[in-house]
Amino acid sequence: MTSSVTVAPLGTTSEEDFRKAAGANPITREDRAEEPARDSGEDAGLTAILSAIADDVMSRCDAACAAISAGFSADIAQAYRTLPREQAKAVAAALKRARDTALKDAREAARIEVQGRQETARILYRRSKIRRGTPSQPKPR
Repeated sequence: MTSSVTVAPLGTTSEEDFRKAAGANPITREDRAEEPARDSGEDAGLTAILSAIADDVMSRCDAACAAISAGFSADIAQAYRTLPREQAKAVAAALKRARDTALKDAREAARIEVQGRQETARILYRRSKIRRGTPSQPKPR
């Protein structure tokens, strides 16, 4: 037996909820970058690398959040179509709480990944500067 889930027609509550969740980008550009104090002494090459890392991770996070929202919106729409009104409201409220938790977890995982990858990039960048020798640090013999 196969089951299919169809999306609710335009203008329903679940569609509006989906648009709010999918359209709102909870992670701002300020969230993507590290504290300015840490980046102030670093050169342009490292800053570009750190920015690229943040953009990469956050673009994947945005896609994951959209997929999460779409999945929960489909479940909410199905609840409104198949359950009595009061039960559908209760199920929708529970699904919205679950969706919010899933979105929060996805964003937190992205922030942790950005921090880890940027710290690794900083370490590797500093090592490469030391190996090739910079005017401020002569190459070790």
